[in-house]
Amino acid sequence: MFALCKRNFSRLNHRSRNASLGNLQRLLGESEQDEIDFLDLARTLWRGKVWIALAVILFGAAGWYYGTRIAVPMYTAASTVVLEPQRSTVVDFEGVVSGLSGDQLSINTEMEVLSSRKLMGLLVDQTDLLDDPEFNPYLGGEGALPPVELQRDAAIRATSRIFSVSNVKSSYVFQIKATTTSATKSAALVNALADVYVADQLLVKFEATATATTWLTERVASLKSELEASEATVQSFSGNTDLVSPETLEALSRQIKDTRARISDLSEARDRQGERLAALKAAVSRRAVSAIARAADDAILSELVSSGAETQQVLPRAEGVIGQLEGGLERRDDQIVSLKNSMAKLQADYDTQSGDAVQLEQLRRELAASRSLYEYFLTRL
Repeated sequence: MFALCKRNFSRLNHRSRNASLGNLQRLLGESEQDEIDFLDLARTLWRGKVWIALAVILFGAAGWYYGTRIAVPMYTAASTVVLEPQRSTVVDFEGVVSGLSGDQLSINTEMEVLSSRKLMGLLVDQTDLLDDPEFNPYLGGEGALPPVELQRDAAIRATSRIFSVSNVKSSYVFQIKATTTSATKSAALVNALADVYVADQLLVKFEATATATTWLTERVASLKSELEASEATVQSFSGNTDLVSPETLEALSRQIKDTRARISDLSEARDRQGERLAALKAAVSRRAVSAIARAADDAILSELVSSGAETQQVLPRAEGVIGQLEGGLERRDDQIVSLKNSMAKLQADYDTQSGDAVQLEQLRRELAASRSLYEYFLTRL
C-alpha cells in the first residue's frame, strides 16, 4: 500500500512539472509577442516622425499664440469702505441728515448704491473710461463712432461687470473688488469708486443740509412775522383798555361783597318793617287799641293806651306812625335799588377788568411762546 501511494505521488509530481513547463512556455511566448508588438509600434512611429514633428510644432505654436495673443491675464484689486451709523438732526423732532440705522436693510441699500448705475456713470466720466477700449467696445472699429450717449451706456455696463461689492459679516465694512487686465487699472478704479461713493454721500448730506437750511430760514422768517404780530397785538390791547392791577381787582371784589351784604341787611330790615306796617294797619282797621300799641311799637301810643285813652285819641297817632313806617319803607327801597345799581356797576367793571386781564395774560403767554420758538429756530439756523 505504501508503494502504491508512492507511485501515485510520483505520478502527480510528474504531472505538476509538465503543467509548470507549459505555463512557462506560454509566458515566454507572450513576452516574445509583446516585444514584437512594441517594436512594430516604434517602427510605425518612426515612419511618421515628420507628421508627428509637424503636429508638435503646430500645437506648440497655437498654445504660444493663445497664451500671448488671445488669453489676457486678469488682475483683481480690493478696497474697503467703513460706514458710520449716526444721526444728525436739525431740530429735536425732525432728522434731516441721517446716517445708517444699522439694520440689514440699510446695509443692503448701501451695497446697491455702491453698484448703482449712477455711481458707475460718475466713475466712467471721472476716469475717462470712454477712451479705454476695455470699457468702450466701439473704439478701434471701422466706420464712424456711435453717439456719445450710446458709448457711455456701453461703458457703464462694462464697468458694472468688473466690480463686486460685499459686506463683511457683522460689521459696517464694505469690500469693493475690481477685476481688469491691468493691476494698476484695477487698483485705480476700485479706489476711484470708493472716492466717488464717499463724495456722493457727502453731496447727498450737503443737499439735505441745504434743504434743511432753506426750510429753517423760511420757518424763522415766518416765526419772526408771527412774533412781531403778537407784540403788536399786546401793545394795541394794552393801549385800548383800562387795565388795572391784580390788587385793584381784589379791591373791586371786596366792594362787591360788601355791597351785597348791605343789600341783604337792608332787605331784611325792610321786610321786618313791612311786616310791622301790615300788622299796624290791620289793628287800626279793627280799631283794636291794644293791638295798635303792640304793632306800632311807639312810646307815645303805648303811653296813651296805658293811660286809658279812647280809640279816637289813639287812631290819629297810629295814622302818624303808619305814615312814618311807609316813608321808611320807601327810603329803604330806594337804598336797596341804589345799592343794587352800584353793585351791578362794580360787577360789570370787575368782569370787564378781569376779562381784559385774562385776555392780556393769554396774549402775553402766546407772545412768550412765539418768542421762545423763534429764538430756538434762530439758534438752530
